[in-house]
Amino acid sequence: MKDVAPEIIRLLLFPFSLRRRVKQWFYKDREAINTWNKCSMEFLAKFFPMGKTNAIRGRISNFQQIASEFIPEAWDRLQEYILACPHHGMEDWSILQNFYNRLTSTSRAHIDATAGGAFFSLTVSGV
Repeated sequence: MKDVAPEIIRLLLFPFSLRRRVKQWFYKDREAINTWNKCSMEFLAKFFPMGKTNAIRGRISNFQQIASEFIPEAWDRLQEYILACPHHGMEDWSILQNFYNRLTSTSRAHIDATAGGAFFSLTVSGV
């Protein structure tokens, strides 16, 4: 929509993504939630308290490949953690570096071979 701020569009579309208890919460305090910034802050405070956020961040930062797990399975598991906490605040390069470092040595060798030598010689945008 031309000449409409993206924040306004987000705020107008947000209720369509909600269900049950969250939708009730949103409409109960609708007058107080009149900007996208307020909406996102209140939503995170209500449904992602700091303890929950920290627990999921811990899963992301302490990720470890399971011995019998293939690389794509490990990556999918890490992505589940990331999707569970989209406001994790971690940089992509840090997540990738941690993922690589916590793979088994065999998996790291496979990734290095696929990268043409050294995985860390690639940039995040080149991955």
